[in-house]
Amino acid sequence: MTGTFFHNVDKKDRIFIPAKIREELGLSFVMSIPFDGQPCISIYTKEYWNSMKQRIDALPYQEKMLIMRVIGPLTDDNTVCDAQGRVHIPAELKKHAGLSDKVCIIGTSETLEIWNEETWQQRKAKEESEGLANILGRISL
Repeated sequence: MTGTFFHNVDKKDRIFIPAKIREELGLSFVMSIPFDGQPCISIYTKEYWNSMKQRIDALPYQEKMLIMRVIGPLTDDNTVCDAQGRVHIPAELKKHAGLSDKVCIIGTSETLEIWNEETWQQRKAKEESEGLANILGRISL
């Protein structure tokens, strides 16, 4: 899943998921906080989520519970779009991501991230100036 999409959050806390992305996600998908704790919302396919969940379940019990006590309450593992392609953003996830009325949905290959548009623009500028060139230089041919 790749691309950048700018949308508005409606009065019922719903956002539109582009048709191209809905096809890749399938009928049902997972919405949660990202595993790296960034101030955004991550959307995972069921397959990707189940793979990550297996890895979490394989951890020692204390570590597994530490992760699941944070991530579990902020996860909807049966998210579906309505007939118009909109998905409801739960209040706690909206709060975690600091979402306002304008959001940016970005594809990060395996997942989607929903960011407050202003936060994303600032983050993107910072990452581009601070380290992207160095990383890309290490992997270029």
